[in-house]
Amino acid sequence: MSFILRKRHIPWQWAPKKASRVRAERDKQPEYFLEFLRMCETHGHHRLEGQTLMDFHRHLKYSQFCDDHFDDLVAHYYKSRYEDAPKDEPSEHGFLKRIREFGKDKC
Repeated sequence: MSFILRKRHIPWQWAPKKASRVRAERDKQPEYFLEFLRMCETHGHHRLEGQTLMDFHRHLKYSQFCDDHFDDLVAHYYKSRYEDAPKDEPSEHGFLKRIREFGKDKC
């Protein structure tokens, strides 16, 4: 006969675990964002550590890598990430397509 020993958790012990799960989900970056960074790196534009997307995008525009091609991508990223706006799946798929096409045209 075997017994399974389970550690009892007191409710206040759940809070740190739940907070870490919420933080991990929040820190998970959307696919279009990661694809945008990969495309930029492929063309020699690396995002500096700690640099925000807005600052990086401003740098890309200043260096004439892209004009206003990704303004809506940056706006959507900040709205969905920090302003609790709902994700817009069709727009995000459109961003992925546009990023890939832009990367091909730059080659």
